[in-house]
Amino acid sequence: MCVMIDVVFPRKNEKEFIEMAELLGYDGLVFVYSNKADFFQGRTDLKIHNALLCDEKRVQKDCLCFVKNPEDARLVFEKSGVFCVFDLELQQKDFMHQRGSGFNHIMARLSASKGINLGFSFSSILNSPSIQQAMLMGRLKQNIKLCRKYKVKTIIASFAKSPFEMRSPHDLINFFTVLGMHPKEAKDSLNPFKKSSSIELVE
Repeated sequence: MCVMIDVVFPRKNEKEFIEMAELLGYDGLVFVYSNKADFFQGRTDLKIHNALLCDEKRVQKDCLCFVKNPEDARLVFEKSGVFCVFDLELQQKDFMHQRGSGFNHIMARLSASKGINLGFSFSSILNSPSIQQAMLMGRLKQNIKLCRKYKVKTIIASFAKSPFEMRSPHDLINFFTVLGMHPKEAKDSLNPFKKSSSIELVE
């Protein structure tokens, strides 16, 4: 049985996220907060995981730590205790012969060795100006290839800040399949806690 979990950023609207997740067919949610005091303690039929949005220089090892678009990404991948790094594709400059995707083979090796997930955010594409969307999708494609080559664990999710930014598991699988994932890879990446969620070489 495939467990499907979305990653979202609630702002005291956990109930609305839960209702949308149930409507879309998710089995659980990861609620990412900036403060541990806000962690969700309520009851729901969905499996809820609390996570903390951490600064790249202050990673807390006693919780699920998510790091967004760090200035020094290599520093983050050299640390232990980071669960997921996401949005590396943002705010990078492309080079003449290669896209500046925020991720390279050195980081990929570090990520694989330390078990750090690389997160791919649908909402970052959704909320980008149309002129930038093609560029971001190109960077995502490049990072997906690197993850496959070095067997980096991956997470695909909406990373939504509003319930209306969420998309169904089927939509996310289709979207990331277009970007280069095999359908099974995409499906596995919908469960951040699945041990085999690394992208493996598929002929």
